[in-house]
Parts: sequence; C-alpha cells; structure tokens
Amino acid sequence: MVTRKDVARRAHVSTATVSNVINNKPGVSQDLRDRVWKAIEELGYRPNLIARSLKTRQSRQIALVTNGISNPYFAEVARGMEKEAYEEGYMISILNARADEGYIDQLIMRQFDGIILDTDKIPVEQVNRLAKYHLPTVFIGNEGYSGFDQEIIFVNIDLYAGAVKLFEYLIKCGHRRIGFLSARKLGSFREPDYRLKAYREVLKKHSIEFDPSIVFIDGDTPEYAYLCTCRMLSMENRPTAIFTGNDYLSQSVYAAAANFGLSIPGDLSVAGFDNLNASRYMVPPLTTVAVPNFELGKTVIHLLLERMKGRQVDNINMETRLVLRQSVKKIAE
Repeated sequence: MVTRKDVARRAHVSTATVSNVINNKPGVSQDLRDRVWKAIEELGYRPNLIARSLKTRQSRQIALVTNGISNPYFAEVARGMEKEAYEEGYMISILNARADEGYIDQLIMRQFDGIILDTDKIPVEQVNRLAKYHLPTVFIGNEGYSGFDQEIIFVNIDLYAGAVKLFEYLIKCGHRRIGFLSARKLGSFREPDYRLKAYREVLKKHSIEFDPSIVFIDGDTPEYAYLCTCRMLSMENRPTAIFTGNDYLSQSVYAAAANFGLSIPGDLSVAGFDNLNASRYMVPPLTTVAVPNFELGKTVIHLLLERMKGRQVDNINMETRLVLRQSVKKIAE
C-alpha cells in the first residue's frame, strides 16, 4: 500500500508538505503543489480520509441544511459557502431538512465538523440539541426566531425592513390591491412570517383593507404560485400588483400573466424577494429586495470556522435593500 511517506520521498518534500497539499492549506508554493500531485498520480496514492478522521476526530465536512436546493436562493448561498470552505480544506454537504425529531440525531451521528441550518423546518428546541453535543452550529433566520442556546450562532436577515420598503414602494406607485404569495407554507395567517407581517402593517398604515382572497399561504412551489396567480387574474377585481415571497416564484407569475394575455408591467406589476441572479434577466427585469446571498454564504462559513477553532463569535445582522427594476408600473391613484 502506497503511503504518505512514499509520496513525500517521490516529490522530495516532507510528509507535512504532502498533508498541506492534500488538505489545500495555504502557504505552499505552486511548484511544490505540482510536484506533490505528480507524485500522487504516479504512485496511485489515495488518502484514507476515514482513517484520518478517526485519528484527528475531524471529518473536514460541513453540513448545509436547507428547505430544498431547487430554490436558487439556497444555491447562491451555498456557492459563497463552498468557496470559503474549500480554501480552508473543508467540503460542503447540502442536505434537505426534515421536520421529524430524528433528523437532528442523524446530523449528530454523521460526524460533521460543523452545521449550518438555513431552514424553517426544524424547531428551535431541536436546534439547541446540537449545542449539547458541542457541535459548532450557525442558524440563518430572521427576527421571528428566539430562544437559541448561547452556543448557537444566529445570523439574522432583516426580512421585515426589506419587505416594508417594497410594499411602501408599491403603494407609492399607486397600487392598493396587491396580491401576496408566501415564500413558505404557513399554517394560518397568525403564524409568524415577517413578509406577511410587513404586508399587513403597511396596508393598515395606508388604510387599505386586508383581503384574504388575494393572499396565498398554503404552498410554496412554482405550481402552487402559478395556480394562485391564475385565480387572482380570473377575479373581476383582480390585483394590479402581485408580490412573491421569493424571486423563484415570480417566474410562475410571469407565466400565468402571459397565458392571460397580460403584459408586465403594463397590465400587472410584479415584485419579488431575494434578488437572485436570474431576476435581472427576466423580461422585464424584476423589482425585488436584495438579500446578500453570496456574501451571506461567505460570512456564515467564516463565523462557523472561527467557532470551530474555539474562538468567541457574536450573532450578526444582515441588512436587505430595495432593488428597483422594470416590473412595477406607476398607476393613477
């Protein structure tokens, strides 16, 4: 069996240099990296990561738990994370969250070095169990979450402020009948959701009656968004604008409007949330709220790695901002 010492002798370097190259550690020249990898290929050496993890008690794996990678928001966040993690010698495993209580047990047993939770499917009390096992954990959420163990790093995304700015803008443009498509499935109108809270409070501020017939919270898929948009567009008093809780669902609104022969923004204004890369290339480009997805990913990995090194890490707040494009039209008030 070819060993790390064999590779070191072939490349004329130390075994420590071989380890640094394999683990993608900084401080190794490109010439040395090339020599080590050439020796690895010539000898057919395969690092035994399982044996190494048993020795070091580190798997060099980080779990990113999401609601579903089909939503491009999670893909953009993961892209920022992967770059930072890889440079530090870690790989990201992307997982879909499950609501059952045994899911946290599975995360613990898989021996991840750190956990990132970007999901609303796992209750706070379950998240706190990770702290009991001293498993470094970052939770990405909003103001609706509280009660975390002090060992859990909380990254707050200020969804409420961004949503308020967007609804104020729509009303300023003359829209008083605004359809609402939730970014996530809600159990009722009373369930905490900061986009919905902003919607209701801004309507009330401007003396606009809340109409549940144009507010849809029972699903979060493109198919659901499409069917709900068709229902709204079939109404005699249809909305003049539709808000989607994320940009991912806005494409369904565009498709439904086209099937009804309506133009955007001529006949219907549309606004989203997240500022996905694709939103600027929609026709017309989508007005939305920017969440710093890529930077969020980089920041979260930095915080997690600092905690994994045993350093003190504070909770942080990530601000959102309004992005005005051509999907919203000003209408007569």
